[in-house]
Amino acid sequence: MDEEGGVSGDSEEGVTIKEEFTLEAECEERKDPAWRIPLSIVTGVGWLVFLVIWLFFYAGDHHIYQNIGIVLFSLMVVALVLGGTWIAWGLSDMNVFEEMVMAMGGLKKRIIFSMAVPIVTLMLLGLWLFFLAMDFDIYQNIAVVIVCLLVMGGILGVTWTTGGWKRGGGGF
Repeated sequence: MDEEGGVSGDSEEGVTIKEEFTLEAECEERKDPAWRIPLSIVTGVGWLVFLVIWLFFYAGDHHIYQNIGIVLFSLMVVALVLGGTWIAWGLSDMNVFEEMVMAMGGLKKRIIFSMAVPIVTLMLLGLWLFFLAMDFDIYQNIAVVIVCLLVMGGILGVTWTTGGWKRGGGGF
């Protein structure tokens, strides 16, 4: 500990741990999430109602893979609505310290990219299941899902690892 209460060597761009907490304390009050909470509740309940209606009235007319594809598409819509809403609120309601952290090494871009990749993966899996999966057996379809998840993991791994390498570390 140094005489200012910060830990020596634990500063980023001259900000000590003590100054970090001071910055946190001096920041304005957080914005109220207001309409986002009811939207989240309505979206969740709406998704469950959609699933019940789909499974009760329409699922019997489609192949099991198509039904799984529909569920994935509906999850993607829910993720886009809720994710977009809460990400926009979170990014607009940052204090000074959080803005400094987000500015380091393209963190904001990597976070947004990390949220988009799983949504795209869900979309591609949904398309596969709805249009193409019926021509393959269960094991081949499981292999397609595993390959999609491995590719997604590889893309996200490279995204986060390369950011750490830029700062001289082996990860974030």
